[in-house]
Amino acid sequence: MKNLLLFIVTALILFGTSILSNGQLSQNAFLFIGIILGITLIALIIVSKKYPSHQLMLSLSTCGFVLLLFVPCFATLSELGKPLNTNDFTRYVLTFFIVTIILISTVILSYRHYFIVSNTQSE
Repeated sequence: MKNLLLFIVTALILFGTSILSNGQLSQNAFLFIGIILGITLIALIIVSKKYPSHQLMLSLSTCGFVLLLFVPCFATLSELGKPLNTNDFTRYVLTFFIVTIILISTVILSYRHYFIVSNTQSE
């Protein structure tokens, strides 16, 4: 239940940042935030099933790093209210998709390495 609350807070902060920086929620911003939140939700579901005893800390670190990376991105992207040409749109979609996957997998693997695997080896 706390994972869902962290996810909702993350979604609200990302949407709020986009609305505050652009004055409105454009279709492009909605799509980009949807990509980020979709991948984050899938990662949180996988983490909750795979590491149930560590799900809160993994969810907190995943959502925290998503916010640390993407809030400044949406705060500085003021051209999302305008229509983007095909090349820019494709570049933005691929960037948000790839960066989100790399970020979340890095967070999960580093948490697993330092807190889950190292604790089982020391016992």
